Amino acid sequence: MAGFDKCVFFGHAGYDGINGIELELWRGVSSRMWFEAARGFKHRGLRVDVIVPKGPNDPDMLLDAAMAFYPKA
Repeated sequence: MAGFDKCVFFGHAGYDGINGIELELWRGVSSRMWFEAARGFKHRGLRVDVIVPKGPNDPDMLLDAAMAFYPKA
């Protein structure tokens, strides 16, 4: 069964700590790990739906996902 276990937020600090969010990135887990942007944040960067890292211990997996979904950052 697949599901999400972590969420990473990209953006700047808003006056209440939440308003500055520009990307919500979810990490999914099952037999393989993947990253995808939350529903309201799709297609802010390239036309990418899902990123699958090289492996579960890849040190660049979050950076790769951020570059694919939010290259402006």
